[in-house]
Amino acid sequence: DGAEGLLTDMQRFLSGESWYRSRGIPYRRGYLFMGPPGGGKTSAAEALAGELGLDLHVLNLGGVTSDMNLEQLIISIEAQKPTMLLLEDVDAGTPARDATKDKRPFSLGTLLNMLDGIMAKENLILVMTTNHPEVLDPALLRPGRVDVKVEFGMATDRQIAGAVKLYFPQEFHAIMDVAATWPRPMSMATVQEHLRMMSKFNGEASHVG
Repeated sequence: DGAEGLLTDMQRFLSGESWYRSRGIPYRRGYLFMGPPGGGKTSAAEALAGELGLDLHVLNLGGVTSDMNLEQLIISIEAQKPTMLLLEDVDAGTPARDATKDKRPFSLGTLLNMLDGIMAKENLILVMTTNHPEVLDPALLRPGRVDVKVEFGMATDRQIAGAVKLYFPQEFHAIMDVAATWPRPMSMATVQEHLRMMSKFNGEASHVG
């Protein structure tokens, strides 16, 4: 249900360009995907970009070497049509507000300006992922930079069943009996690894993407 709601929200944004333009509102929308490692944050962004037919650009803040380098990286993104920009692990890559307490080669102010300042891209869906939303500067999370927050938790029984059905459609009930013995809670990444290993041992590795 959460995935469907997220897809609907993005579809509504993509269909509303004229509404934004007619009111002088920058045509972009921001999302924060938050939760523990392995919860599917990056995979969800990739799947949504594919479903919506968007070009996907991934920016690793850890590789930024200076304010000018960050500006050049974002300016270079082709966004003649709606595009998704994915900033992964922003909790690890975002500088502190007090530059004297941070050794990163670029400033928080430059990042904020590139996200929604005069040089910021339009035609843009911005997705930021984080394992620790509580450490993010509030300025990064204000509306216009982050419009929608989505929490990714550990795997639910429904999600586990969906993964089992995908990997083992012919042996669903038997594999679900095995899955019932797996320790909880677990991430979707751990669920997938269990299923990959079972598929390999059953000689079905060719069926696993």
